[in-house]
Amino acid sequence: MAFVLSLLMACGSPSRTPPSAPSNAARTEPASIWLHRRYEVSEISPHPETVRTLRLTIGGGHATLVTDSRSSSRKTQELGPSTRVTRVGTAAATDTGFALDFVDDKPLHMTCVHGNADVVGATAVRVETGMELETGDTPWVPAATTSIAVLRCEGLGWDDAAFAPAPGVESACATNIGCGLRVMATDGSLAPIKQPARD
Repeated sequence: MAFVLSLLMACGSPSRTPPSAPSNAARTEPASIWLHRRYEVSEISPHPETVRTLRLTIGGGHATLVTDSRSSSRKTQELGPSTRVTRVGTAAATDTGFALDFVDDKPLHMTCVHGNADVVGATAVRVETGMELETGDTPWVPAATTSIAVLRCEGLGWDDAAFAPAPGVESACATNIGCGLRVMATDGSLAPIKQPARD
């Protein structure tokens, strides 16, 4: 017995391999990318006045918001060159979505909630019938909608800030009509928002 004990003491206790720490890849979900476009036309012109395209990336506790903005010239009614603003901040998961904070020259707090939205197709337009004052509505043509997963965000300063995975969703707005959600074209092109009724 003494021989066995001395042998164990000489060899030492069996080594144990320490458990490996979980990798960041296992603990961090892949970044998700959400797209939204705000497209506005005036009451007197069908041409776009302002177009803002937003790309929101969320992952690993971080958030990046890239905004490309274009405005039209009053003389030519054509959109000018794009200006880009990139903001980097934090993303905290909530029970329903995310709380985003961007701290720079102009701090921005966004609350985003997962949901669904019914959107019309990328080429749908609002057809003015001349009955808007009576009916209070300008119908989309074609009117068929599709339900898609969106991230609705507050804090940007306008309603209907719904983000969606590519190709994205746009809030198509006309001064005398209001806004409606429409799928963005896969090539990013701009379709008209409204057109007069045909005789």
